[in-house]
Amino acid sequence: MDKIDFKNIKDEVAEVIKREIIAGRITNEHPITQSYLAKQFGLSRMPIREAFNTLIQEGLLIKQNNRKLKVITINEHTISRYNEILSSTEFLLLTNPLLSKAKYQFVLTQSAGKDNDKETLIAVIHSIAHLASDHYIKNLFLNMLNVFWTHSLLYCHPDCRTALKKVEVALTELCQKDVDLTKVKSNLLSANQIILSGILL
Repeated sequence: MDKIDFKNIKDEVAEVIKREIIAGRITNEHPITQSYLAKQFGLSRMPIREAFNTLIQEGLLIKQNNRKLKVITINEHTISRYNEILSSTEFLLLTNPLLSKAKYQFVLTQSAGKDNDKETLIAVIHSIAHLASDHYIKNLFLNMLNVFWTHSLLYCHPDCRTALKKVEVALTELCQKDVDLTKVKSNLLSANQIILSGILL
């Protein structure tokens, strides 16, 4: 396992465990106990417990009645359903009837003239999140991104340029007088599928 940066131990531990779960190196066949992982990381049990709580909230671990933890199974169905929920939430954020065309154009400006496709895609997606007038919905969307989408973006090297183009097509469509909502939704689904495609490789 990776070494821990002691600046924010709980988050670092949660991130390392998450990477191991998504990569299939931590499964229900491996011990997933505080004492075992504390020994592996050379830490006390407290940051491990806090990391477990984070991963339970993200849905990667399930706390069972006997207080044991179960690792979720990540397969094509899991990623496909995650993409549907993520893309639907993104679609709902973008099709809020209170948004003006100027808001979509503003989000599009986040991708103009930038060289790094990954950073540009992150900026555009965060701009979409900030379109939410409801703080809870914005945080819900950002937390959903954090489970698999961000992991894939950071560690699986997806085709960010193609994904970004799909998001731009969806945003450009929303700027039209007669909007084809099917086109918007299918481009958002495709963009997220491109990002998530590397998880199961």
